[in-house]
Amino acid sequence: MKRAFFALLAVLVAQSAGFGFDKHFRLVKTIGDERENYMFQRLSGAALTEKKEIIVCDQLGGFVAKYDWQGNFIHRIGHKGKGPGDFLMPTHLRVLGKNLYLLDHFNARFAEMDFDLGNLQYYKLDRSVYLREFFDVLDHDTFLATSMNCVSDPQIEGIGKVLHVEKGKGVRKAFFDIYPTGERVDYAKGKGFAQKMDLFGGVVWGLDDSRERLLISYVHPDNPIVFYLCSAAGKQLLEFEYQIDKKYSFPMHWITAKKVSLDLLKGMHIANIRGIVYFDNNWHIFIDAMYYRTHTDYDGHYFCLKFSSEGTLEEQFDVKGGFVPFNISKDGYMLGKQPEAEVEKLFIYKIVK
Repeated sequence: MKRAFFALLAVLVAQSAGFGFDKHFRLVKTIGDERENYMFQRLSGAALTEKKEIIVCDQLGGFVAKYDWQGNFIHRIGHKGKGPGDFLMPTHLRVLGKNLYLLDHFNARFAEMDFDLGNLQYYKLDRSVYLREFFDVLDHDTFLATSMNCVSDPQIEGIGKVLHVEKGKGVRKAFFDIYPTGERVDYAKGKGFAQKMDLFGGVVWGLDDSRERLLISYVHPDNPIVFYLCSAAGKQLLEFEYQIDKKYSFPMHWITAKKVSLDLLKGMHIANIRGIVYFDNNWHIFIDAMYYRTHTDYDGHYFCLKFSSEGTLEEQFDVKGGFVPFNISKDGYMLGKQPEAEVEKLFIYKIVK
């Protein structure tokens, strides 16, 4: 198996050349700015239709809403609940053909609808499969999701599995694991939190344009961060890694098997992968690296890593205030939010080639 390792020196060279977020991403518009017309509680997904209509979903509001390209509200569906037309933490909107798809997270089901937010259909999962908030669509009958755990099926039991789910058939197979190597399992055991690694944020991944490959990573109590390029069928193709600045380096010794609280956020380092998107033969990986003196006193470094499709580090550049990417269109419009923004709103950027 091919392996590629990249030192921090290469990153510093890229930074010294003057590369920055504004050089790569041009802000086109935002939705949700007007305080008197407060729109969103917690945005969790967004997508563009072929007519450049903007669709968003709101986790806490339990709704899906539609806007025109100028940002004018058109229509919305959904309330918090478990019944038909309801959602509990809807997330990860995806467009395929003429349809929209999302994960109805706490209802353990997927939803399908048209661009007018009509013809809503649900596809239920067995309650024994506990999902994380990652989801994508391979084709109209096959979804990808991430399990936090599975208690009933030894074939897919484990933390951090990527699941293939078929309409009407449930989970058909699973691959990957949050414990990909014995060495890392032993490391976690030595720190006393192997059984709580799901608390670090679980598996994060993104699909490429072909929908045949995905780049997988996870928040792990070790440094460097490791990335795994896999086929959609689950075959590992490539492994490469990135060394976090020592100021934000692991281990995260604050986790115990019995208690997790804000009081433990003292002298803690964490690197949170906000999202992975693919455009123009490059992976863009958004990371928040944090050092907590206490849970209210911390330093943050928000940046984006740009890798080639085969894992070569091209650049690193800072992202002021951080960014959580939801989706990217084929013509280079990236939709997401800034976690540090004072008002919850959607940001739409155009990638500058």
